[in-house]
Amino acid sequence: MKNETKKTDKTILDEMETTQQSVAEQQNEMKRRLDTLLQKCKVDLSTSEIEPTPLLAIGGIPVFTLGNISAIGGKAKSGKTFLVSYLCGEMLQSNPDIKILIFDTEQGGFHVQKCVRRVHRLMGWSEHENNDRLVVCKLREYSTSERLQMVGELIYHINPDFVFLDGVKDLVQSINSEAEATSICDYLLKWSTRKNCHICSVLHQNKSTGDSNLRGHIGTELTNKSETVISVTPSSGVVKVSPTNPRNEPFNDFYFKINDDGLPEKCEPPKKQEASGKTKPSKKTTSFDEILTANKTGMTWTALCKEIAKIDGVTEKAAQGRISRASKNGIIRQCESGLYYSSSTDDVEDENEGRSVEDDTEFS
Repeated sequence: MKNETKKTDKTILDEMETTQQSVAEQQNEMKRRLDTLLQKCKVDLSTSEIEPTPLLAIGGIPVFTLGNISAIGGKAKSGKTFLVSYLCGEMLQSNPDIKILIFDTEQGGFHVQKCVRRVHRLMGWSEHENNDRLVVCKLREYSTSERLQMVGELIYHINPDFVFLDGVKDLVQSINSEAEATSICDYLLKWSTRKNCHICSVLHQNKSTGDSNLRGHIGTELTNKSETVISVTPSSGVVKVSPTNPRNEPFNDFYFKINDDGLPEKCEPPKKQEASGKTKPSKKTTSFDEILTANKTGMTWTALCKEIAKIDGVTEKAAQGRISRASKNGIIRQCESGLYYSSSTDDVEDENEGRSVEDDTEFS
């Protein structure tokens, strides 16, 4: 009986010793894991962090640094996609080794290809040959979850320096989901840090006039996490580009317009109105007044193109661009019949004043 009791006591002691060893091993393993974790995230003043490399300078102010994220916001059809084209051209010209990746989640194949060719024209590249420095992917046809997976995988596969995510809202089910907003920003921060690239998301601003905040919880999270948020505002035929919520020194506002070749081009701010409330008519405005006032019965798109090309001495393609912008700016108007009239013609009533179905230079 005593032998059995001694044996039982020894067994209990062995089990206690084994348990103590196991606990000690677990504690040591946790300590090693926490030491490793601390080593990764601890700020070490004995070393010097490398300052992020800027991929573009606007007015001498560095913007879009590697390893960070930013955002572009604007109302619908305000010029966000044209700004993307303009910025692509600026970065590709100033950085001969840069590689840019663009994801477009909203447009169909035809219009995405049109945007790509726009950048090629800015660069003087062939419009019918691919260039490895610019890769553009159209994702409209895929589901939300597929898009998110594709964006992450292709960033790792292509290894770009800069990523434009035109339509970041299409990577979430709801722009007002706090959980999804936090999750997508976590992904953007992880991808930009681990691949040392810059990711710029494009998102609509709130619809209310005067409210330039990015839409939804995803807009709030992007604003909080972004290096800078860029606001796009069209006015008088030009687009104003402004920095908002910058983490570093803000760049000065600048303006661009769509030139006669349908390309974004940096320009001067629109002139202030004179005391009379009207701006001095330009030669282009005078050409429209001259042609359409003499044709009070209206003119077709084709006939007007030919007349503008003839009087202004430009190609018909350039004339088409001028007509589109004149229609957009209210210089001319198109009636339901499809005919164009001068806006100074008082006896023409049209509920669709100033709109043109052929306006292929509309800001987008």
